[in-house]
Amino acid sequence: MAPTVSKSQSLLNLASCWATDHEMSFKISKCEYLYTGTKSTVPCNTQLLLNNQAIPKVTGHKYLGVLFGEKGIDYLEQGKLLLNRVNKLRGGISGHSDT
Repeated sequence: MAPTVSKSQSLLNLASCWATDHEMSFKISKCEYLYTGTKSTVPCNTQLLLNNQAIPKVTGHKYLGVLFGEKGIDYLEQGKLLLNRVNKLRGGISGHSDT
């Protein structure tokens, strides 16, 4: 996480150098970035690069079970996800219960 686009790119450059020094690489197809905040503070065409390859920009991401959107945690979608899990558990419990 970084407060600015330029800081994000600096951190990606640092990660790239570290990977090269340790004979490792990144698989760009497994990389993505999500901008969170107000849309007016970052240009829509901003590209971040890793090993001179563009990282795809996404509008949502699930990290450690938490759903993130462009304005931070997506509480509505997170609530729907948790409600679905509760309903499945409740259905399983009532299906195996005789009371």
